[in-house]
Amino acid sequence: MRTVQILGTAPNLGMAPPPGPGVEVWCANQRKGYRSHLPAAADYWTRWFNIHPLSWIEKYTPREWQRLHALDDDRPVYLHEAQLDIRGSVCFPRKQLQEYFDGTRYFTFSGAWLIAFAIFERFERIEL
Repeated sequence: MRTVQILGTAPNLGMAPPPGPGVEVWCANQRKGYRSHLPAAADYWTRWFNIHPLSWIEKYTPREWQRLHALDDDRPVYLHEAQLDIRGSVCFPRKQLQEYFDGTRYFTFSGAWLIAFAIFERFERIEL
């Protein structure tokens, strides 16, 4: 069964079960939230998402901006726009998701976008 764990950074994150074989682990936004509550997740993620405008990331989370630039390209990093200077960066498919969900949907936070993306990619099981 194709499964994804979408992990947030709430204090109870440490209670999340470790991923089973073949399970994707998606993390979003800043790494420091994962380091505080489930340090291993900051290392075993399979896709990272920061879909805020790039100017916002650079201005308000400069450490995260630096971390993104230091990543290798062995795992995808979904951004508002792909960046040549961020290895592995991929443009997050906002328009395709909105079209897929009838063209009128407006997702208001990263978690909603990630759930929609998991449905779009036809994951059979979505763990939150």
